[in-house]
Order: sequence, then structure tokens, then C-alpha cells
Amino acid sequence: MTYFFGAGSAGSVVASRLSEKGCVTVVLLEAGKSPPKLTDCPVLNRYFTKTDLDWNFQTTSQVNAGRGLINRTFTMSAGKAIGGSSIINGLQSVRGNRKDYDNWAAQGATGWSFEEVLPYFKKLENNTDPEFVRNGYHGINGPVTMSKPKYDSELKIAVSEAAKQMGYDLTDSNGPQQKGSNKFLYNYPS
Repeated sequence: MTYFFGAGSAGSVVASRLSEKGCVTVVLLEAGKSPPKLTDCPVLNRYFTKTDLDWNFQTTSQVNAGRGLINRTFTMSAGKAIGGSSIINGLQSVRGNRKDYDNWAAQGATGWSFEEVLPYFKKLENNTDPEFVRNGYHGINGPVTMSKPKYDSELKIAVSEAAKQMGYDLTDSNGPQQKGSNKFLYNYPS
């Protein structure tokens, strides 16, 4: 069997996992180019959207959304380079919502419940933050280093405090409770 994948975050991991089997041919094919080294710096991510590193998808006109936008459309950025959208997402590590995975499984997507995909998320992570690791939702031996920033901006602190005052807990966005004021992990060493 032969499989073809784009060289984004997910495609690269799937291609790597399949190649471990040894009985398949895997082609990692990317429409974009190799990204510049500056894409490794999360604060610069906005400079790479709306460039040749971005697919620049346009939404269709919306009746009940985008009322302040020209023609009620906007650009949906998606990375067009080796690394895919990870080159423009600020290096945040954000999984899908557990309910989405469980809904996929309920609709017949065998092997896609949250409990079934969680081991693969954990296998990917080399999480360096003990606070996150101890909740059982993160890995420590994977190829992708993840950590939280060493410090928070004044704005982030103020937003977290306001959320707390409104009754929201400070939560791990990839942990047991995703609803709340989230602490995010980033794909870089702290």
C-alpha cells in the first residue's frame, strides 16, 4: 500500500507512524516550501499569514456573521509549508475538544473516541511542566517538547483574573476540564 500525506503537523506524524510498520510506502508531499527559521519564533507568527506561506482561504459570505467585514467574508489562514499551520499558529499546542472526538466515535469513527486518541497525544509530547504532567493527560517521552511560558504578560494576568472573578477556573486547555480560562502549552522548550 502507498499513502500520501501533506507535511503539516498531523500529516508528518501520521507518515512517521505508518513508516514504522515497514510494510507500506509513505510519501510525504508538501505543496509549500521549507519555512524560514523565523517561523520558530511564536511572536512573529502574524508576519507569515497572508504570504506565500499561507493558503489564504476565503470564507463564503455569511448571512449572520462577519457583519463588519467587506462582503461578510474573511481570510482563514492555513499554513502552506513544511510544518503546515504550526508555522503560523504561534506554536500553541491545542487539542480538539473531547466531546468532538466522542461524537465522531458515536457516529461510527472506530478508534476516534477521546479515550482512544489520548494515548497518541501523550506519545507525541515531551512535556517539561510538572503541573501539567501530573494530571495524566500529557506525555514526557515524545518527540515534541511542550511547555508553558516562563512568565505571563500583564494582559494575560488581567484576563485570567477577570475570568476567575466571573467564576471560571484556570484550566489546562488539553487536560481533563477544557472549559475555563486556559493555560496553554507551546511547542518549544521553556
